[in-house]
Amino acid sequence: KGLRVWFWLKMNTAPGSSIAYQGIVTKGTIDSSGSPPANTFEGEWGIWYRTGSGGGGGASGLNSVITYKTTVVTLGFVATPTLIAGIWYFYHWYIDDDLAKLHIWNSDTDNQFGGSSISVAGETVTSEDHPMMVGNNAKGAMLGAGSGNFSLENLGFCRETLTEEELNDKAE
Repeated sequence: KGLRVWFWLKMNTAPGSSIAYQGIVTKGTIDSSGSPPANTFEGEWGIWYRTGSGGGGGASGLNSVITYKTTVVTLGFVATPTLIAGIWYFYHWYIDDDLAKLHIWNSDTDNQFGGSSISVAGETVTSEDHPMMVGNNAKGAMLGAGSGNFSLENLGFCRETLTEEELNDKAE
């Protein structure tokens, strides 16, 4: 039991600095009306664009955040590097009942972020109550809200383990 999600993301124009979780690819919702970090997460997992001063965004840049839920953890966070406008980033996210793993490649520098495994406590949660969404957070803002603009390409999902060579083929 596991899930892989991958895609290319480019921030063409940064959104305003309102504090919100803007859904990139999600199977859940975050209520972003409270003070960060938001503590109301419903669903299975999500990959979010995070604006505002909480969580490393704001004046120093804007981040994306990965969230997940298990039978033990109600809101697990995996922070990601600051995104720079005009650069493509390749995301690869994997989660199962034992570990979560995140890789992000910067196409401009070919630098990689992540790759370390994070132990997952409990079993991953599945929920038919939360449809998969792209570019939306039902309890927050649309991706790019506040005059932002994003490009998302080559979005894919699978439940099988891929070799490094197969993963690199998907990134091209």
